[in-house]
Amino acid sequence: MKIEERTDNPRPLINIVPNWLPWILVATALLQVAVRVWALGGFSAIYAENGLTGVIGWGVLNPLWSVLVAQFVAVYLAIEFIAPWRLYKSDIGIDFLDPEGLGGLRPIGELVKHAYYYMASGLVAFALVVYGPIVSAASYGPTATTSIVFTAIWLGTVVTVAFAVLILHLFMRQEKRLELHRLNERLRKTIDNPWDIETYDVDEDKEAQVNELQQRIDMVSSTQEYPATFSIWSQLLLSIVLPKAFQLLLAAV
Repeated sequence: MKIEERTDNPRPLINIVPNWLPWILVATALLQVAVRVWALGGFSAIYAENGLTGVIGWGVLNPLWSVLVAQFVAVYLAIEFIAPWRLYKSDIGIDFLDPEGLGGLRPIGELVKHAYYYMASGLVAFALVVYGPIVSAASYGPTATTSIVFTAIWLGTVVTVAFAVLILHLFMRQEKRLELHRLNERLRKTIDNPWDIETYDVDEDKEAQVNELQQRIDMVSSTQEYPATFSIWSQLLLSIVLPKAFQLLLAAV
C-alpha cells in the first residue's frame, strides 16, 4: 500500500502489534495452564497418574504451545482489530487511481482474509484434536462444555473478521462520499444553472475543466467498497461456516 508515501505518520500502520498485547496473552495462557495443573492435583498427581510423559506434557509442551498460540492470536487481533481501526482514523485516504478499482486497499483486505483463514484452519484442527477420539474410541467423548467452548471461540473469530470487514467498508464509503462531494461542489461552481438538468450550461472556456472533473467523478464512483466482489463474499462466508459445520459433523459421528 506504500504507507510511507501516503502519510506523515506511517508508524502506527506499520507496527500494528502493540508491545503489551503478546505479553498479556502469554501471561493469560500460562496462568490457564497453571490453573489446570493445580486442578489436577499438581505435578506429583500428574506423575502418579501419567508418569514422566504427563509431567513433560503439562510442564513443557503445554506452556510452549500456549506461548506460540498467544503470539499468533496477538498478530491475528492486531490484523483484524487494530489495523483497520488505525486505517479508519488515519489521513491515508483512498487511492482512486487503483486499476483494480478497490481504492488500493486490496493488500489489507487480503491480509484480513488470510489471517482469518489461518484461524479457521486452527479451529478445524482443534475440532479434530477434541472430537477425534470419539471417532476411534466410542467409550470416550468430549463433554457439553467442550462444545460450548468451541462455539464461543468460533463466534469470537466471526466477530473479529466481521469487525474488520465492516470498518474497511465504512472507511471506503466515507472517503468515497467525501471525495464525491468535494468534486461535485467544484463541478457545480464551473457551470451555469447547475441545479436544472434541462437548462444548465457550460461556458466554452470551462469545458475542459468540466470534462476533467467529470472524469474524476467517474473514477471515484467506479471504486468499489470492500468487500466488493462475489468472490470475496463467498470465500469469507465459506470460511466462517466451515469450522462449525466440521465440528458438528465430528460431534455427530
